[in-house]
Amino acid sequence: MRSSKSSQIAIRWASRAAAIRFAGMIRNMDVWQWVLLPTVIVLGLIFGLPLAGLISVTFHESMGPATASEDFTLRNYAAFVEDPFYFGVMTETLRLGLIVVVCCLVIAYPIAYFLARTQSRWRGTALFLVVAPLLTSAVVRNLGWFPILSDNGLVNWLLMSLGLVAAPLRFINNFTGVVIGLVHALLPIMILTLVAVLTTGL
Repeated sequence: MRSSKSSQIAIRWASRAAAIRFAGMIRNMDVWQWVLLPTVIVLGLIFGLPLAGLISVTFHESMGPATASEDFTLRNYAAFVEDPFYFGVMTETLRLGLIVVVCCLVIAYPIAYFLARTQSRWRGTALFLVVAPLLTSAVVRNLGWFPILSDNGLVNWLLMSLGLVAAPLRFINNFTGVVIGLVHALLPIMILTLVAVLTTGL
């Protein structure tokens, strides 16, 4: 009896201390944290819960389309590690991401440095030109590369006209085309991020 009473008292004091700490944290929260709190909750419900559900499904064996067993298993993760196909996909994905990040960084840094340091009246116009591609649909932007990079496109026409190549080079529907498309899509985001960092650092 004494042990149960002492444990209940300990739990009561621990709960009271936790409540006091939580109340103090709430009082010390900045007004902007209160403003952002609903957004964080909504994002957690929209992205966090589906992601948690998706992760939980990976611990169950697939029984068919949109059907999983109720038994807990690590067989899916074992297959991911042991199967060379999945390892190759992961390696190729990491290689693609690394190449895209390096290309975006190399291209974006000089532009971002100029935008962060310049005092020109055209700075706003330059920033608008950086953001302008984001206002266009990604599908339209990707389709715009076909007249430029196709076998009969502008790039191959210039290369063959200058005598640099004898046959058209493949720039689309392959790894090179994916890199070009991703760099084009993500470059404005990299520039804006670097501008913000460089402006704060300066």
